[in-house]
Amino acid sequence: EISIDLENERNTDEDDLYIYGSFLARNSEEALVKKILLQINPKTKKLRFWLNDGIEKEQIDQLRLEIETLIERAISLNPNYFEIYKAKALYHFTDRDYSKCNEAYETALIHNPDSTSVMYFYAVFLLEYFEETEKALNLLNKAYKLDPHPDIKLRLARVHTYLSNYKESDELLIELLNKIDDFKFILKRKIVHSFFDNAKRKAISFANKGEFDEFIRAFNQLKNNFVYY
Repeated sequence: EISIDLENERNTDEDDLYIYGSFLARNSEEALVKKILLQINPKTKKLRFWLNDGIEKEQIDQLRLEIETLIERAISLNPNYFEIYKAKALYHFTDRDYSKCNEAYETALIHNPDSTSVMYFYAVFLLEYFEETEKALNLLNKAYKLDPHPDIKLRLARVHTYLSNYKESDELLIELLNKIDDFKFILKRKIVHSFFDNAKRKAISFANKGEFDEFIRAFNQLKNNFVYY
């Protein structure tokens, strides 16, 4: 039964690799553990809401115990399955324990150094919560070489924007814009937003250097692109 499920889910897994809560099972043993990980995901979501809603500590502690028990069960079945540690990282991130989240991502990469989804989510975490842009850039560059997926390309472009590498970001974003009709609406919106943000930051950088003619030219181009898109 697990083998049949594995075959049916394989294509979906590959399509959804860069969505939180997705896990790639490469064989029937990993597919068995994946079923446990899929039980963790809704509990992790519940924990996020509970932490924000001021639920009593006893209830939150009980939910933490349920999640940690499932993680321990998954590890006991297949300690080398890298997706366990990605799920564990998301749990620790939700629980606001960023040190353990970082450690879990590192462990995931030890068990699968070529997992592009782990690199992607780890880079997002490093960029947004530790501001480690250089390490995030290295992870995304490696992931992009292994899988030039539009989600990775978009995130890579954003890192270049944060590092003021506006030309590199533009090149990636224009490649995405040229294929924008192939993407779902949410991704289209993210691409266009990132394109505008890169252009705005580039224009402001001209103003900061006193290059006001370039600043005006860049903002006029930004206005035209905004109207077009």
